Amino acid sequence: MACIARIEAEGAAEPGASPAAAVARIAGQLAEAAAATASSAWVVRRPENIGSDDAGARAANVADGGRFDASAWRYWLGARRQARQWPLLYLLRSSRAEVVRASTAEAGQSGIFCNDIETLPSPWPKGARPELPLWLASHGRCLPYDPASGEEARAIVLHALRSLYLQGGSGFVYLSAHGDDGPAWPPLDRCRAAAAAKGMYRVESALAQRGPCVRLLGAGKALCTMSEAARRLRADWHVEVELWSCPSYTRLARDAEAAVRWSRLHPLAPPRSSHLRRCLRTGGGPVIALTGYGAAIAQQIGPYLADRFIALGVEAGVRTSQDAGAVDARDPRWIAVIALKALADEKMLPAGVVADAMRRYRLAGY
Repeated sequence: MACIARIEAEGAAEPGASPAAAVARIAGQLAEAAAATASSAWVVRRPENIGSDDAGARAANVADGGRFDASAWRYWLGARRQARQWPLLYLLRSSRAEVVRASTAEAGQSGIFCNDIETLPSPWPKGARPELPLWLASHGRCLPYDPASGEEARAIVLHALRSLYLQGGSGFVYLSAHGDDGPAWPPLDRCRAAAAAKGMYRVESALAQRGPCVRLLGAGKALCTMSEAARRLRADWHVEVELWSCPSYTRLARDAEAAVRWSRLHPLAPPRSSHLRRCLRTGGGPVIALTGYGAAIAQQIGPYLADRFIALGVEAGVRTSQDAGAVDARDPRWIAVIALKALADEKMLPAGVVADAMRRYRLAGY
């Protein structure tokens, strides 16, 4: 409760602030020597994770008076002796699944883990090797998030503190924190913050209820790509767009599967709904989901949607949009074309509009 009060007292993250900056700010607040949380919150940052040019780390350690520890072993062992555990914020910078596994193991697979590897140059999508997001999504005790903004990261950390340490939940929360400042998305009120922690919330509504409509979902930096694609669809093709931020496709899929399983085991009771189905009602138009990881991460929600669904991602070694015939999921022009094709397949638009879009955007073959 002291940690939550401390974070809430400092107010929301700066408009447009990155998730990495927001988490660094929270870490500094909790570890500040003068704060009441300095002796009741565990903030761990491995020394090797701090580069010589890491201005954010130096700011968190020096300007905020942070006292960061190098390992969680002594905390975990101490907590076992005390039969309780204090809030743990573990700051990582690693692209490898085995390093993340080791870090969660030394913390007893409990706590809040933030990995800002995406802030460094890397040949891998989001800076992570392909096995890392797959391990996170398949780990039953892990709840992975990919926040798009500092406000989302702050809301997720606060939710994790409540669910893990006030409500007694088990497992750990993982955040992939990019370091790019972005547009100032709509502020997160209490309802939107709760929805973000559940996995998704609506950023922009369709302006009209008539005509063709498509729903675009983005996680992390992919939300900016989807926002630009939405702008093109509205301005160039008069298509209505709902834009959704999806900090956790994995949580959406698990919640949807739990609802399906409960309904299967209680055939005489009204079927239980999920946050995913409540957000994406049937008949609202095709759904296109984008993640900065491989498409398999976004594909997790596909089985629980009745409308046409397309999952897109950035695979390791993907060709760039300059290569002949290549489709770059990070290019909003391709997202717009894919959305138009989905609408054409549903007979909501003439089939020729897809070729027109390819020519207009000067994509492969035109």
